[in-house]
Amino acid sequence: MGIKENYQKILEIAEKSAKKSGRKLEDVIILGASKTQPVEKLIEAYKAGLRYFGENRVQEGIDKIEKLKEYKDIHWHLIGGLQTNKAKYAVKYFEMIHSLDRKPLADELDKRAKKIGKKQDVLIEVNIGGEESKYGVQPENLKELFEYSMQKENLNILGLMCIPPYSENKEDSRPYFVRLR
Repeated sequence: MGIKENYQKILEIAEKSAKKSGRKLEDVIILGASKTQPVEKLIEAYKAGLRYFGENRVQEGIDKIEKLKEYKDIHWHLIGGLQTNKAKYAVKYFEMIHSLDRKPLADELDKRAKKIGKKQDVLIEVNIGGEESKYGVQPENLKELFEYSMQKENLNILGLMCIPPYSENKEDSRPYFVRLR
């Protein structure tokens, strides 16, 4: 199955899920994890209708953003962990950052966004499974980070993000999302 067919299948699943929760498909954003994929595949996904792309590395994302800048309606999200020293570039190039997980990063993102006159959309990443291999604030420190980040003038906290521990059974993830609520 090709990219176009996969995307259509995802749209069908998303529409069914949206209806179940009393929403419309238009209320849902489908974010394609474009990390490690060649630009040609991103163009194919774009032609299939995908407009939101997620990169997990700042530099790889910048390279793709530059190569695809003619596609003005692409929305670029940073979905990977972010080092404080790369915040300047993340703010400049990405519409949303999904990995705010500590106060020094909030400070740096706020400072960099202010410098370029931007209100940076961010999600706070929560390490809901307590996995050492994953980024994210520990659940017991979430409230403190949230309150701290909400005071930042140039950050727009839009919600929370988590990646539950991997499992073959998708139902195993449900308790982690319930806990995040």
